[in-house]
Amino acid sequence: MSTASRLALVFYYSGKHRYSINALLGAIEQDEELKNINTFLFENPPDLLKGIRGLPSNYEKVIVGISFFTTELWETINLVESIKRLERRVFLIAGGPHPSGDPEGTLKMGFDLVVRGEAEETLKEILKKFQRDEDLKDVKGIYYLEKENLVFTGQRTPISLDNFFPFSLKHGKFGPIEITRGCPYGCYYCQTPRIFGSKPRHRSKELIWEYVKIMKERGLGDTRLLRPVSLATVRRMAKHQTLSSLKNSLQGRGRF
Repeated sequence: MSTASRLALVFYYSGKHRYSINALLGAIEQDEELKNINTFLFENPPDLLKGIRGLPSNYEKVIVGISFFTTELWETINLVESIKRLERRVFLIAGGPHPSGDPEGTLKMGFDLVVRGEAEETLKEILKKFQRDEDLKDVKGIYYLEKENLVFTGQRTPISLDNFFPFSLKHGKFGPIEITRGCPYGCYYCQTPRIFGSKPRHRSKELIWEYVKIMKERGLGDTRLLRPVSLATVRRMAKHQTLSSLKNSLQGRGRF
């Protein structure tokens, strides 16, 4: 059995988190070492549980990734309990806003590991560690419990958006093109600057243009651009006439 076929990666592909999962799928398929990993997407709890059942019989290692908000806490607790009752041989990874804000509570729900903040680089490293049968303890940006004590491996350096796809070509999963991460405004109620940093990082306009063209070629003319503070980006892109150029590139067969 090949190294890739030894490992199965499962995502709970729920509607509220599919855009972030699209970016993770894109990051994985860009990596030569990981692009052939067998990946499964399930959109609701019944399908997820049905899909997980039996996977450990066909793969040596099964990783299940779940992202969730605090508003989804109770349903996620029930989901994790159902997974554990069904199949204890899977490795559960949590990510997203709630796990990043309460990693210890999330681990005590039954998760094996929590990824803090953006996960493109972190998840890639985790998958490679699994493929090589290596310890996860030197992977930056993760939390785990060791003898009931919370362990954080340290902050990971923020990524460059230009190094990663905003969507998945392999799985045909598209959504808004994320053009900025991070926010300079430290609003007390908002996690964004605390998870992604207070210094905005922008995707280059050349790559934004390239991704718009890729979507257009696939018949996806309606394009959305995503970032934390929209007006700042509009001013920035308008200064370089980027928005009008992108709109013209659609040739009347789409909209922003």
